[in-house]
Amino acid sequence: MALLSATAGALLAASFDERAVLAQSVELLQRQYGYGTHHLLLYDPARKELAVATASGIGSDRAEVRGHRGPLDRGPAGLSATTRRVVNVADVTREPRYIGTIAEARSEICVPIVAGSELIGVLSVLSPEIGAFAQDDERLLTAFAQLVALAILHAREYDVRARKAQARERESERLLRLHEAAKVIAAQTEPTAIYHAIVTGAVGLLGHGGAVLYLWDAASGQLRAAREHGVPPATTGEPRHPGQGIVGAAYKEGRPIVVNDYQRWTGATRESMGTGLRSALALPLARSGQTPFAVLVARSYDANARYGEDDARLLSLFADQAVAVLTAAEGFAQQRRSLGELERLDRAKTDFVAIVGHEFRTPLTGIQGFSEMLRDEELSRAEVREYANDINKDARRLSRMIAEMIELDRMESGQLVLAFDAVDLDQVVRDETEVMLKHEPTLKVIPALGAPPRVRADPDKLAEIVRLLLDNAMAYTEAGRAIDVATRAEDGMAHLMIRDHGAGLPPDVLERIFDRYARIDPTATRHIKGSGFGLPIVRQLVRLHGGRAWAESRLGQGSIFHVTLPAHR
Repeated sequence: MALLSATAGALLAASFDERAVLAQSVELLQRQYGYGTHHLLLYDPARKELAVATASGIGSDRAEVRGHRGPLDRGPAGLSATTRRVVNVADVTREPRYIGTIAEARSEICVPIVAGSELIGVLSVLSPEIGAFAQDDERLLTAFAQLVALAILHAREYDVRARKAQARERESERLLRLHEAAKVIAAQTEPTAIYHAIVTGAVGLLGHGGAVLYLWDAASGQLRAAREHGVPPATTGEPRHPGQGIVGAAYKEGRPIVVNDYQRWTGATRESMGTGLRSALALPLARSGQTPFAVLVARSYDANARYGEDDARLLSLFADQAVAVLTAAEGFAQQRRSLGELERLDRAKTDFVAIVGHEFRTPLTGIQGFSEMLRDEELSRAEVREYANDINKDARRLSRMIAEMIELDRMESGQLVLAFDAVDLDQVVRDETEVMLKHEPTLKVIPALGAPPRVRADPDKLAEIVRLLLDNAMAYTEAGRAIDVATRAEDGMAHLMIRDHGAGLPPDVLERIFDRYARIDPTATRHIKGSGFGLPIVRQLVRLHGGRAWAESRLGQGSIFHVTLPAHR
């Protein structure tokens, strides 16, 4: 029983490492039985086989012994594992189940290594002598197998705990890196800086490879590379369509996609294969309940590197942080734009108040002056009629400006109701031109009417559109110069064009002139009468009719104002 007393301390000392336990076990068998061959076979439940884990003694260094695997229905070891009993074969040459790999073997004893109901493996000792093992050997090896089972269980439990501890430590390190990466992107406010922080943070989190951030371009219907880090330049050359490559697949499916043998992947693109890409992890970036607006893809060119579920989960947490930061940055940008627009509107309102104040004071001054003359002076009947006529003109002008303000407010608040009918645009242009020429006989109007189809419009409001555009052209055209008016039909629309020969406008103001509070370069146009409501009213009315209003101009060559309206059907 010397072996039994000597093994406890040695096996338990090695019980933190399963390989050390196995090596120590066969070494102790070698000491107890200095002859023959000693095997320790472990049971593989997945394959239902016994495999030699370690061996010592005669012929144990042969490859067929070291790599031997056998099913449970073959040989004494298989019988011992199946029955969970000691199998003592006095003469293996007479054993039909025996298929030996040791030519010198004549007898064999196999003892199951069992812990409770779990089969761990089998101890096998072979001897070159026939009938070499007695009952004392059976008892001794059975006790030894119990110690081996206990030591292996201890080693495996320790290994499980160690792996869990290592996993927790790795997870803690990853979470710390995630926290640091999230802090970096959270400190950014400009989109380009955030993009850079995202790709560098992704590479830092995963610890290898490179990363590319693709943004969805709605205009082209493609994903385009916005930023890259640690990848070959050719990687980011071509945009990706939904479903194309791993980037397009992640966007289309809306989930992380991992490919660890990219060169054989059926969805691989020729471009990425040419860069030597080995593994890739693509992750869509999306706001809650919305389609993705970007895809973050990690790329590795190392044949030994792989991406797993843990990498996808970690990168998903990072992507959530990136989405939040990008959303906040977008909100900040919108806020800055809104503040800029508010400042612009505030300046425009200030200019508008000054202009409108001047426009209101002009007729009021005339009304006040002429009425005081009527009250205080002795005037002839002809003079009274002349001053009364001037008062009436100023009053009508003031009334018209007030009406324009009220009308614009009604349109912008959705309170204006149109009465649509089939209207002859050319006839409206003729009528309004005649009225204008009665008041301004020195002006010339050159019509080029193309008999467009009748338009679907409110007759009164269509006349107002034409009148306001003519008034605008008249205000900016010098006496003796012509105003050109033309109409034509095109693609189911009627197109009206009115051209003045004034000073013209710079390109950057052609949209602003239709704003409610816009007045371009008031110092240069202060001599021109008008509240500035005309063009905003025109655009609002045209929009209510389902049409479009715009302008084109060149400095020194005048401006052309365009209006398109749907033809009547």
